[in-house]
Amino acid sequence: MKDKIKRLLGLDASSEYIERYFEASNAKASIFMSVIIILLEGWLIINLMYRLMFDPSFDRSSSWITAHFLSYIAVLASGCVALIYADKYRRGKVKRNKNRHSMTLWLFCCICILFGLFFSYTDFSNGEQIFTFISMVLFVVCLLVWKPILSFGLLSVSFFAMYLLMSRNATPSYSTKINFFILWISVLVTSISNYYQKRVEAEKDESVDAATTRIRQSAMVDEMTGVANMNFFRSRAAEILNDSDNNPGSLIFLFLDIENFKAVNEKYGFESGNAFLKKIAGVIMEQFHEALIARQGD
Repeated sequence: MKDKIKRLLGLDASSEYIERYFEASNAKASIFMSVIIILLEGWLIINLMYRLMFDPSFDRSSSWITAHFLSYIAVLASGCVALIYADKYRRGKVKRNKNRHSMTLWLFCCICILFGLFFSYTDFSNGEQIFTFISMVLFVVCLLVWKPILSFGLLSVSFFAMYLLMSRNATPSYSTKINFFILWISVLVTSISNYYQKRVEAEKDESVDAATTRIRQSAMVDEMTGVANMNFFRSRAAEILNDSDNNPGSLIFLFLDIENFKAVNEKYGFESGNAFLKKIAGVIMEQFHEALIARQGD
């Protein structure tokens, strides 16, 4: 039961493969998200400048203009930083650092949500809807992959903050409270569903990669001793001999034959014989650790 609860909340241990899968997925989503944010904020800045210069009916206080302009710049800058980091991460130009990755993602998301809170509070005070807040929450929670416990915390804090801001003007009606709660539940369920869908995809990809690795390894490695098999030995030996940087006269080919090995199997059994071969292979790999070593077989 304890393990089920941990898995439900996303607190169970995940493999390195799954963690990397989530990071790559969030990096890809961050690119799309940041591009949208950059375009949106760019349009808002241009629109604000245009109205200031050419719209005589645009009458706003200097504090309103300064606050909105600075908020546009802050979100635009965070979008640019997120875009550059996500693009470099996907191209492998930044070293993997889980803490730095999480901090960059959290900072970008917090700025977006604060932007949504600020504008929706202003709109709500003027009798308009809170679409900016809803859009930012959907961007942050539904495009990115969050563990259920993090989704719950992030959404609860965001919606509670928005509710408190709305209550500063007037007490929300009963229907508004119900609709707000339904919206919170809907977004939370969508976020959790997205997490489990991505996790199932990651686990399937991990199992496929593991199977592929086993198949590739079985085609190159002798199962009993762990050294290369003859198929790999022939192909690799041909590469070494055909390499122009190698002098064939300086290469040494050493063939070892264990005489009367059949007697070992007959006297001590096949398990002891196999253990003996493994030990011999281990000694050879230890002494010739940089050499191409293979087992010919029976």
